[in-house]
Amino acid sequence: LGLPVTAATYSSSVLPALLIAWVFSKAEPTLDRYMRGWVKTIFKPMLVLVIGAPVAFVILGPIGAVLGDGMAYGLAWMQNTAGWLAIGLLSAFMPLIVMAGMHYALIPNCLSTLGLSGFETLLGPTMLASNMAQASASAAVALRTKNRELKSVSFTSAVSAFVAGITEPAVYGV
Repeated sequence: LGLPVTAATYSSSVLPALLIAWVFSKAEPTLDRYMRGWVKTIFKPMLVLVIGAPVAFVILGPIGAVLGDGMAYGLAWMQNTAGWLAIGLLSAFMPLIVMAGMHYALIPNCLSTLGLSGFETLLGPTMLASNMAQASASAAVALRTKNRELKSVSFTSAVSAFVAGITEPAVYGV
């Protein structure tokens, strides 16, 4: 269609999807106000896509890809400059990063580093520290609480975070 679409790979990138979903969430209620009855049922989904797709591919997708790449470059710079600080900061923010699904954006960088050098020193230690902190916090809640239901949820959350690295029960349940 002659639109200036920037070539970007969206595999393992979450930011473009979040930005695009936000735009669609604003376009849909706006169209709701102007359409009624059967016209809304038939034409609203099509108009949301007609409005949202060009905005997504021309503006938001490339912005999200650039932000994701910037985050990866920033983490690499921070690791090269002060590795201990990078691991500490990333470990502190890892629960929020996992909640947003952005930890998948870090995996290609991790695999690339692992393939080039045979070891990886950022994401593995970061996720380990974050998981152990969340497992320990859940275990502390399980030991200190008097509520039987919370004790049960906290204990199982601690075990799942410690053994399998699954921290969502700890984040959302405890």
